Order: sequence, then structure tokens, then C-alpha cells
Amino acid sequence: MSIPATQPTASSSGLGEAATHVSGWRAFHDKQFWIVWLEHAIYFALLMMVLAEPFSTWTVLFVFRLATGLWVLKLALTGFRLRRDPLALPLLLFFVGVSASTVFSYAPLLSWSRLAWYSVGLIFFLVSQNIKTGAQLKWLVATLLLSTFITAVQTGWQFTAGMGTKLLYISPGPMREAGLRPRDVVREINGHSVRELWLWRRALRLTQRDPMLYMRVARPFAGGFHYYYTTVPRAAVDEWLRTPGELVTNGYPLRAQGHFYHAIPYAGMLMEAAALCWGLLLTSSCANTRKRVLLMVIFTALAASLWATVTRSYVLALLAACLVTLWMTARPKVRIVATLAAVGIVLAGSFWIRDQRRLSWFNSKEPGTEFRMMMWKASPRLIREHPLLGIGLDSVQQPGNRFDIAAYKVFPVHGGHFHSTYIELAVDCGLPVLGLWLWLMVAYFRHLWRLLRASAHAKWFYRGLALGIFASALAFYLGCLVQYTLGDGEVMPLVWMFMGCSVVLYRLLQEREMENTVPTRADALG
Repeated sequence: MSIPATQPTASSSGLGEAATHVSGWRAFHDKQFWIVWLEHAIYFALLMMVLAEPFSTWTVLFVFRLATGLWVLKLALTGFRLRRDPLALPLLLFFVGVSASTVFSYAPLLSWSRLAWYSVGLIFFLVSQNIKTGAQLKWLVATLLLSTFITAVQTGWQFTAGMGTKLLYISPGPMREAGLRPRDVVREINGHSVRELWLWRRALRLTQRDPMLYMRVARPFAGGFHYYYTTVPRAAVDEWLRTPGELVTNGYPLRAQGHFYHAIPYAGMLMEAAALCWGLLLTSSCANTRKRVLLMVIFTALAASLWATVTRSYVLALLAACLVTLWMTARPKVRIVATLAAVGIVLAGSFWIRDQRRLSWFNSKEPGTEFRMMMWKASPRLIREHPLLGIGLDSVQQPGNRFDIAAYKVFPVHGGHFHSTYIELAVDCGLPVLGLWLWLMVAYFRHLWRLLRASAHAKWFYRGLALGIFASALAFYLGCLVQYTLGDGEVMPLVWMFMGCSVVLYRLLQEREMENTVPTRADALG
């Protein structure tokens, strides 16, 4: 009696299961299996990094270190084979030069700590060596735009609905002894939000039986708010509430700072993300209406949040980058309209900055500008005295004013810097490192120019991504003139990631061009 072919025998079924088991066991021990999974893990870590970028710098640093460890493990499995990417050589030489300066630093602890933040430059290699497809680039960009849009919405909510309860008067007594001062903004009382006045009254009612009130407080200073916690006896608060007159009101941010410690790094992060979004928006006419509207909403939210930081240098840098990329892609009439719009934005910004910070775009008598210019005047002397290796990263911040900085005598600062990436590198690391940095920047610009030419006839996302990365790099170059952007761990992960994405994008466009130029079998026979 014959056995139907559709019904396997017990023995054949057993052999199939054994074969599958052996195949799975071999795959488990196969190096290629682990290399693929490590690549997936590294890409997932990159997604987590951009998702956390606007919210927690320490989370970004932790995930970065984890991803770096996974990458080293992958390199060990592949025999430490690296793809030869553009920009890799000047970047590596720059870090070698910075490390050499750190070894001979006048303040080793400060320098090594700063070098740890510089190490996020390895994000360039995490991206360029591990991202292989256009879909991966799209998800990375989409995740970044989503996370930055969320923080922009939160910023808008703080400026419209308030961020806490502002204290107008604090009488001498236990509340002052607890550290509370007029203009402080209370955000929580024993875990209850007091973002608005009705929430303040509700929190006081819910905690009326609590003997102590644990408060989360935001104290205003030049760059935004400094957060601290304090504990106040409930009896002292009740006595203060019986004081005649208005004691509290709604509290609003002075300058947007997101989840960061200061408005300036928040502005730098928004500038980079907004420039990238702008590039995609310029080419979104080739996409569907839904995507175009979404990109317009995201860019508007990011630009408005950047405006709310009242950070003059980054606002002007983004405006210049957007105007340059629009001039490169638009028709003559659009260029004229865009130029007039840029002039209008600058004029409106003058009134906004004067209203919010009592400043103009430039005023040498303004304390921040005066401090910056005094630091710049001190830099030539330090460069002449330490031309080769500099004084070491952050060494100028050590107590005692060892280098006789005049600005430290005039302004009571505990630690400052030179407010210019280029000057900071020359002073901290010496002229050779500044030369390596300029080499890297020039090489990056030339690479981006080749990328723009290669993407001229590419799909809208690839073309937009190339324009967005170019705009972000141009804004970064301009911002570095008057900001120590290289020292901001909140901004630089995006700069290095965009640099890596530019290499991946150029490689994908080159591969696609080669595929289109390879003759088919029919062409060869013909």
C-alpha cells in the first residue's frame, strides 16, 4: 500500500525537525548571525538616542556608550574591518590632537571630563558604519522630528498655560530660611502639580494635614530657570498665606529651555533639528499633501520654540541657513520674497529681544556681550603663551584665576569659556588642533557640496535630507563663531549624527547611480 506524498511518515517528520534544530544551532554559533543582530541592536540604540535627545542628555550619553560597546563587539567579530568613509581621517586626527592636549592639561580632571563629552563624536562612526538602507535613514529622521516636535509643543504649552505658581512676596521667616525668594516659581507641592493657580489652591487643600511641604521650585536667572527642592513647614506657609495683598500669580518662562539646564543648548538643539526639517520641507512639494503639511507644522513649532529661547546667535544662524538653501533651490521671485521676509523677521526679532531681554541684536555694553568680548581679548595672549598644546580643555575654569583672565575679575562667574568654538580650541588645545578642526569643517563642507550635486535628481526625501544636512551644517558653522557649540553635549550628538547620515546618504546615491549605469544583459547582447 502506497503512502500519499502529502502525509510525511513519522521518520521523515523527525528528520525534518532534527534538520531544523541543527540549522538553528548552527545559526546560533554563526558569526554572521551575531553580526546582523548587533547591527540591529546598534540601530535600535541610535533610535533611542534621537528619541531621548530633547529630554535627557544623560540618557543619550548612556545609550551612546552602550551602542559603542556593541559596535566594538561587532568589530571584533568582523576582524576590525572598517569601511573607508570620507571625513573619518580628519575626525580621528582631531580627536588624537585633543587627547594629546588633555594629557598635558593644566587641569586634568576638568579636561578629561570634557573629553568624555567630546567622545560623542564616535556617533559619526556608529551611523556611517552601521546604517545601510534608506528606510533606516527615514526612521531615524522621523524619530528625531517626532521627539523634537514633542518638546516644542511642551514649550508652547508652558508659554500659554504657564509652568507653575510664581511667588510675588516672601516675608522674613521660615519660608525665607528654607530658601524661597520672590519671583521663584513653585512647580510641585508634595508631588501635586501647581502649574496653574487653581492647581495651587487644590494642592494646598490636599496637603492641609501634612506637617511639611516638599516643593519643587524654579528660580529665574539669565539663561532660564535653575531647579531646586526645598522643604517648608506647613504652619509657616499658612502664616504667610494670611499676609494681606497678592502673594502668587501664574508663572511663565523667561526663555524657553525645554528639559535642559539653560536656554542656549536648547536653542542649539532646536536649530539643528529645524534646519534638517527645513531641507525636507523645501522638497516636500514632490510628496503628498499630508507629509508636506506635517513638515510645515513641525518646522513652525521648532522655529517658534527657538524664537522663544531668545538666543540671538542661533536664531540668526538658522535664518541664514534657511535663506541660503532657499536661494539655492527657489525661483528668482521666491528669492526676493524670502529676502524681504528675512529682513522682516530680523526687525521683529529686534522688538522681541528688547521686550524679553532688554537687549538689541548687538550691544557692547550688554553684560553678556561685554563678557564675551573681554574673553576674546584675553585669548591672543594665552594662544601666544601655549601655541602647541594649549592650556587643556576647560582649564580656564579652575578656581583661582590662574591665567589672569580680566573678565573673571569684572564678572563674578564660577566658570566660563570663550564663547567661540574656534577661539576655545585655539586656547584649550593649541593651534594644531584648531587647524585639524578647520580641516574637518572644510572637508565636511566639500563632502556636502558633492552630496547636493549627487542628490540633484534623487527622490524628494533624499534631496530634502541632503539640503537639510547642508542647512544644519551651515547653521552650526555660523553658531560656532560666537558660541562654544562643540562643548554642548546637548547639541553635538545631532551634529555628529547628521555628519554620519551624510556619508550614508552619499553612499546610497552612488550605489543607485552605479545600478542605473550598469548595462543589462539585453543591452550587452544587442
